[in-house]
Amino acid sequence: MAEQELSKLVRNGRVFDTEAAWLDARREYVSASDLSVLMGYSFKSEADLLLEKLDLAPPWEDTAAMWWGRHLEGPIIDAFGKLENAHAQPTHGFYTRGSLACTLDGLGYLRNENPHLPYIEWLTDKPPVLHLFSLEIKNSKSLGLKVPDYYWWQLQCQMWCTGLTRAVLMAKVRAFEARAWCVELDTDAMEAASERAREFMLEVESLR
Repeated sequence: MAEQELSKLVRNGRVFDTEAAWLDARREYVSASDLSVLMGYSFKSEADLLLEKLDLAPPWEDTAAMWWGRHLEGPIIDAFGKLENAHAQPTHGFYTRGSLACTLDGLGYLRNENPHLPYIEWLTDKPPVLHLFSLEIKNSKSLGLKVPDYYWWQLQCQMWCTGLTRAVLMAKVRAFEARAWCVELDTDAMEAASERAREFMLEVESLR
């Protein structure tokens, strides 16, 4: 069942030929990381986000951490699948719902009920069990025991846009240590966030 859901979800994701095309599409929505800004959990301000949507912000400069993060996504997803006896695959599908959009790092599902190995520290009371889930990959030394609010909103947006009810944040925190959190969809929070995103994009349109 999970395999069929995964195949369908992959087909439904939009894939762009160029990064420029992806950025153009992303500008028309509140993305998962944008939502963290609107909800007050980002280093960026709402004014910064507004300038980005109006294409008035200075070009974003890639950092070393961002470069390494992107290039380690595939190997970390592959390691997650092997360590957790899970099907896990990278996917960069673009999904939308109303004024919200997201781009997934990966998708996966567990192959049995009790897969957890000590190489990944699961910091959750609600494991993903056999349900299909989105995978968000991070490479960070600073993540603590709780999912940071910035990432929590990103995961909520991913689930809202894809119709999933669970998302996994997998972080490579040290050379031989990884942590994972399973987050469930908060429908009430996302209904309010969806309305906030709609209002923001109406403001963007009025200024274009």
